[in-house]
Amino acid sequence: MRLEQAAFVALVLGSACAREAAHRPGAPPAATSATASDPAGLEADLRVASLHVPRIQELRATIVLVNRGLQPRRVYVLFMEAGNLTLEVEAASGQRVPGMSPPVPVQDDGVTGWTTLAAGQSLTFASDAGIGIDVPAGRYRVRFAGVPADPAAGALRTDWIAFEVDH
Repeated sequence: MRLEQAAFVALVLGSACAREAAHRPGAPPAATSATASDPAGLEADLRVASLHVPRIQELRATIVLVNRGLQPRRVYVLFMEAGNLTLEVEAASGQRVPGMSPPVPVQDDGVTGWTTLAAGQSLTFASDAGIGIDVPAGRYRVRFAGVPADPAAGALRTDWIAFEVDH
């Protein structure tokens, strides 16, 4: 990687990880997004705002659901902004970092919390990690862990995105 390219990557990503890559020729930039899709065409794109956070509670993510299928798709979105339900966080060791207690379940009436995405339509949700405890500084990873309480999209999982808690 040329020095000019490395400097541009550091500027765009704005993270210490990218700045470090500028000093290591050939190092790929760290991934800040991960995407997965199901057989019917529902796509989930997880984007992490920063790969370095001072506390795990400051991890911010955006989840974009896109209907890439040809038919309209009903999706249960009531809890999409609840990081403790939509995101899975693990330490580098693979040990799961527990999320906060989930909200009190509501009875699914088939209407509340449901939306229909037309073919090509997307919805964007902002979320934090949903972690209520402090964790030691170190390396962690996060992924989208499915649409909560949606039988058709509950198993949709993205790849992991690595990040660091710096304290």
